[in-house]
Order: sequence, then structure tokens, then C-alpha cells
Amino acid sequence: MGDRVQAHIIRDKYHDIWLYGHWMGNGIIGAVRQTLAKHKRWDTPCYLTRMIFCEMVKGEEESEYGFGICNAQHGDVHRVIEVDCAKETVSIIYSGKMIWSGPFENFIKSDFDDWMRDSDD
Repeated sequence: MGDRVQAHIIRDKYHDIWLYGHWMGNGIIGAVRQTLAKHKRWDTPCYLTRMIFCEMVKGEEESEYGFGICNAQHGDVHRVIEVDCAKETVSIIYSGKMIWSGPFENFIKSDFDDWMRDSDD
């Protein structure tokens, strides 16, 4: 069945990409947070996207399953973390509802540990 998530990376209103994690669940929050906490390439969406994906697949680089790069949202994904590079904001969307949104810096400093524990299916 999986615990599917996607990171939606928005470069501008015309360009975006979707990073997919089949079993990642709420771990996507940590992967995005760790990447943004480096304070590198925030203004270069192509590099930032690659850095987030590398954090997502860390230790699973050779696996043929579990992760992907898409051009659209999957229909069966309940957790989406949206990274808007132009606005430097992050939004967390769970089952179609935005449950958190704010600037990169606030996202890095926020504590989602309780939320991540409570929202696991």
C-alpha cells in the first residue's frame, strides 16, 4: 500500500516538478527541512530540487522502487509539501487541506514532531 508523499517544487507559475516517495510518509518534512537548513541554492530551483531529492533518497540511491520524479501530482498521495522557490515559502498539505504555510526560515525553525506523530496513518 505505501505511505505516499510528494514534494511539489515550484520554480515560478509556469514551471514545477513533483518528487515522489512511496514509503516516505512524514519523513518528507525532515528531508525538506534538512535541505533548506543548509541555506544554499534557495534562489536556484534546479539545484534546490536536486538537493531535496538527494536528501529524500539518501541510502536508497540504487533502489529501483520507492522514489520518483514526476510532472504531476499522483492521485493517491495524501501528504504534499509544497516548496515555492520564487516566494521562498513552504506549505504542508494533508488530505487536500493546507495545515501549515510560511517562509523558509519559519519552516526550518518550526517543530513538527508532534504533528508528524499524530498524523501518521
